[in-house]
Amino acid sequence: MRIKQLVVGALATGLVAAGAWAAERLDIGSEALSHVENISSIQGFVPHQDDYRIYYIGDSITRHDFNKTTIEKLGWDHIAGMAASSEDKDYAHLLAANIAKELPDRKIRVFFGKGHDSVGALSGLAAAAAYKPHLVVVQLGEHAKPAGSHRKTRDDYEELLKALLALKPRPLILCTGVWNPQLSNPSYTGWTADVERIQREVCLQQKIPFASVEKYALDPSCSGTGASHGVKWHPNDQGMAGYATELFALFKRHYQETPQTDADDQAPSAVPTGNAFGPGGLSRANGWQFWHPGRIKTQSTWEEDQLRVVIPDYEAPVKPDQIQLIREVALEPGKEYELTFGLTAKAPGTLTVIYVLSQPPWTRYASTTLDISPEQSVYRCRLKPEMGSHDQGKPRSIRFFLGSLADNTVTLSHPALTEAK
Repeated sequence: MRIKQLVVGALATGLVAAGAWAAERLDIGSEALSHVENISSIQGFVPHQDDYRIYYIGDSITRHDFNKTTIEKLGWDHIAGMAASSEDKDYAHLLAANIAKELPDRKIRVFFGKGHDSVGALSGLAAAAAYKPHLVVVQLGEHAKPAGSHRKTRDDYEELLKALLALKPRPLILCTGVWNPQLSNPSYTGWTADVERIQREVCLQQKIPFASVEKYALDPSCSGTGASHGVKWHPNDQGMAGYATELFALFKRHYQETPQTDADDQAPSAVPTGNAFGPGGLSRANGWQFWHPGRIKTQSTWEEDQLRVVIPDYEAPVKPDQIQLIREVALEPGKEYELTFGLTAKAPGTLTVIYVLSQPPWTRYASTTLDISPEQSVYRCRLKPEMGSHDQGKPRSIRFFLGSLADNTVTLSHPALTEAK
């Protein structure tokens, strides 16, 4: 397992006094919440071809330094995500270790950027741009101020995520919800619930995977460890493991949706200009349909702007057109269109895309077949429909034939259909 981190320096940003443990004594947005940053340095950084680079944006839960004051007032005497018993037990290092096992041929490198809140994180994005991360993890919200700041909290968080999406090459971005051990409640309440909702909504809008840690925060076994109230408020080793579990599940689900090399090649935009599929993404609400005969058993899951399909290894042969993803769309005859979409598959195979009359006799106007590889995540092809005037005005559709991808797990995302230039 190869994990390298770049860390220098410390920046004090607040401190809580010691006291008896009572979860509700502290709340998010409190000036009493401690955070002494320990930020990585980009000086001397040299990227390598086999790197897998992770950039963390967070607060004390991601990384907390120590000094004489933290030792005396908090009993905090080591660098780690507070209140992990050691660095290797905090969620950042647990996640890195899990990714190292998942990517044994890559050298995992870890960078801790500026954080504390969204504004602080934005001030450090020059380092993120130089570091060129493959993965960015955002853990923020605990320092969001509650007094009349719903709009500011939303705007700052959205500005940060948009800036991260603009990094080149575009990294995979994963966000967590907030932490607050409101142990007397079955779910988050008040300002904590508001911040969690804001973060979830912004992530959904920006099509960024989001993981809540609420169930761990409300579990008494996931906090309460440490020499002071200020430390005990934070996730202990078990709470940190919860963060890592949620983030690693997101990582495995979304890993191949973004470029995994240093090439400046970005996955297709969710809503490019002139997209004939419209702004609704790959969702049933936007007119997409997944079809197969009842005897052909598959497992399909719609999730935000993607469809995940588990196709078993059938005993009897399955024809390509017996598993279809369908979208009605009216294209002009004789014009050439470019179709771009994200697709990840666990095994190689072929996929056919056709433009067809959506009723008998199912006249086919354009067709192309693509070779699918587990190493590729973005596909492009061109279609030039040829049809008679008698078919114009009748329902027509783009269809993805997935039947040739048996014994596979396939995730399709971000479809775009635009006029070819």
